[in-house]
Amino acid sequence: MFKTFNNFINENINSMVYGPERKHDLPLIAIDELPLIPPPSNESDETKSELEYLASLPQPNEFDKSVDKGFSWVFAEYLARQNDGPDATNPSTEEIERYSKKIKHIVIALKNHYNRPRPQQLAQYHNVDLGDVYKSKTSNSASYPSGHTVQPFAIAKVLSEQYPDLKGELYNLADQIAKSRMKMRIHYPSDYEYGKKLGEIIGSRIKF
Repeated sequence: MFKTFNNFINENINSMVYGPERKHDLPLIAIDELPLIPPPSNESDETKSELEYLASLPQPNEFDKSVDKGFSWVFAEYLARQNDGPDATNPSTEEIERYSKKIKHIVIALKNHYNRPRPQQLAQYHNVDLGDVYKSKTSNSASYPSGHTVQPFAIAKVLSEQYPDLKGELYNLADQIAKSRMKMRIHYPSDYEYGKKLGEIIGSRIKF
């Protein structure tokens, strides 16, 4: 039996990937030790709904743009303001960044595993106009999961154990950083949700 045109299109769209895999160092946690939850399929109604949600969001603000290339400074500056006594020994931006880079290799391994196209790659198929897509300097890898979600939530998890009184705001900062990527139209909500789950798990297993 000949395939219908719609079957042909759907098979092709579901085989679409972001592109070439990125190189990375050996992850500190093997990805098969983490919950492997695949993203919605490219042609699914769920993906279309996610794209429509992104299109409805406001454009990124100055904070969102400021954390595109890095976000460790956000946590370091917050801790410096909140814990500024004469004997305070807060982690520096550099220390937090070193920790974040350890996690990055896990994120890249997962991105390579799923190789999910970015929203802009699927928007036309679903007839969704995303509006202005932010020209990020750090979106040169597959979409799923969001590194700007995994890493900040892992950082918040570790720091909140050291500074339990600041837990709420540390997680709020992580969430602001993570959601900036959806306002930029470069990550789906499911990239964000999976990233939060992974950040909690990784933060509980890898410390500064």
